[in-house]
Amino acid sequence: MKTIKLFTTILTLGLLISCGVQEQNNELHDHTTHQHNSEDKGHVMLKVWGNCGMCKKTIEEALAGVNGLIKGEWDVKKKVLHVEFNSAKTSVEMISKAVAASGYDTEYHTADNDAYNNLHTCCQYDRK
Repeated sequence: MKTIKLFTTILTLGLLISCGVQEQNNELHDHTTHQHNSEDKGHVMLKVWGNCGMCKKTIEEALAGVNGLIKGEWDVKKKVLHVEFNSAKTSVEMISKAVAASGYDTEYHTADNDAYNNLHTCCQYDRK
């Protein structure tokens, strides 16, 4: 009985070590692959406050100045901005700051009061 328990323990440890080595190899492979990939794509769903179609247009236009942006679309009903971007050229922080600079609060950055006050009255959402 002790032999079976010892064998099972050794077998389990062997499998765990084997899985750990395989995971390290996969991470190394992924890292190497990304170095050769010219466009390292990222995707983020970012909460952005706003009200209407005019807000949608302004929010999406704010993304035009973000280097590395692939695609950005704001869902008016859900108040969520879906963004695909080249993570080697930009970051979620840079995207969020660009949106906030246009007058819209994001889950990470609050718009400047002047930018918010310059929004059309129908676009002035209830601030958090």
